[in-house]
Amino acid sequence: MSSPSAPGSCSTGAPLLAEDLDLGPARPRTGVLGPARVIDTVSVLGRRAPGMPSSPGSHRLELDGPGTVIRSLSTQAHLGCLTTEWESLVLAEAALAI
Repeated sequence: MSSPSAPGSCSTGAPLLAEDLDLGPARPRTGVLGPARVIDTVSVLGRRAPGMPSSPGSHRLELDGPGTVIRSLSTQAHLGCLTTEWESLVLAEAALAI
């Protein structure tokens, strides 16, 4: 008999997110991300991220279990900025701690 899972954990014990971008001889590198060379990511695992403002060009993915991934693709590191999302998460977390 399995024990109950902790709050915010995935009850099946399965990973919330599994990714693989294997670049090698079997997979061409050109065009994998189109013209983008930078992936900016903010992840919340174990619970859903609260509704928050999003940066232009960002995409929000609600995972099958408790979690959210927010991503932005850009051509240069300083352009793929998810600062707004990160700051919103930090403020939300601080409010939960009070």
